[in-house]
Amino acid sequence: MGTKVGNALAATHAHGGVAVLDKGNGKAALAIGTANLHQFSHGPSVPECDESVMIAWGPCRNKGNAPDRRRPFNLPGGAKARHNRTMVEFMDFCKALLAKAGAAGFGVLAERKLDYGRQYELSDAGGARAVLSCYHGKKGFSFVTGGKHGHRLQEALGGAPKAAKTSELDPFGLGFPHIGGDESGKGDFFGPLVVAAFYTHKAGAAKLIEMGVADCKTLSDAAVERLAHLLKPGSLTEAGLGLSMTLMPREYNVRYGATGNLNVLLAQLHGECVAELLLRLGSLRAKAAAPQAVLIDQFASNPRVLQQALSLPEGCRLVTRTGGEADVACAAASVLARAEFLNGLRTLSTEYGQDLPPGAGTPVIKAGREFKRAFGAPELAKVAKTHFKTLASL
Repeated sequence: MGTKVGNALAATHAHGGVAVLDKGNGKAALAIGTANLHQFSHGPSVPECDESVMIAWGPCRNKGNAPDRRRPFNLPGGAKARHNRTMVEFMDFCKALLAKAGAAGFGVLAERKLDYGRQYELSDAGGARAVLSCYHGKKGFSFVTGGKHGHRLQEALGGAPKAAKTSELDPFGLGFPHIGGDESGKGDFFGPLVVAAFYTHKAGAAKLIEMGVADCKTLSDAAVERLAHLLKPGSLTEAGLGLSMTLMPREYNVRYGATGNLNVLLAQLHGECVAELLLRLGSLRAKAAAPQAVLIDQFASNPRVLQQALSLPEGCRLVTRTGGEADVACAAASVLARAEFLNGLRTLSTEYGQDLPPGAGTPVIKAGREFKRAFGAPELAKVAKTHFKTLASL
């Protein structure tokens, strides 16, 4: 092992951090903390490392096995090296999944590169085909199975990714079919307010779970946008039918000014979105049965706000629940809403040539001050929700 790298690793291992042991056979053993040991194949893409080792990144832990919040040492190569290490880890993640699939009798027929990962077309000896899509993002790695026999592959791989808690089929006993609704952007200074609604039946709910649909808060942004694309908003698919409504800041500020109450505005938008979805379902009567219930993730303590805004058909009841995304239709709505919020925020950032971050914290205040200096205070009404207290900090 090279002296420079070896010294750094020895020093780090002494503090309970990351240690790499030269196996002398083109492989390295990676120890993370004091417990886990993984085998990694040597990869030449990792820069400035001895040819007999491959280094991957992991969290440091102290002697008490609690997370060590101290800054880990910087490996050679900077951002590019960290990216390369992440890609090596990602490929190892893919290989582990393919090994599990292989143990279940699936072999790789084809492989292709995706924007945020890789996709594998698989088949077993009997010709049963499935698709494995692996993704990398800021929140880690994830996978989604698909194809006619995707459910078999999902079972072989041990279910959905641990980071994304899979929604239950019908946790609130609503019956099928039903509609779920959720929103995105109500706590974000920059960007739009979006509401979405998703209609599904029992078979569709099972399909949503098979796809990996979950509460958007448990998913990376890349996974959210990928799933939203698969859900095909506005089109009836085997999973159901979903759509969203977006209020960009200019219109949002006008409508908020007319109501003076965010919950009232949200209720109005949910009412409009559900009404449009019911209208489309009405034109598809031969293919879509009437919903038995509409579930909205609870955002107001008084349900009357929503009751007054929604006009539901006979036999369809309104249900509000905290943590409504435990229902897969509501989770699908959260995915559509989040994807549209991200799209709206990206559109505004491109229009003004400035990064407009989500949220309402310190990075947002910094970006707001820069925007105000560059374009003037009045222009903020075109990119931000001006009733937020954040405005006073700019």
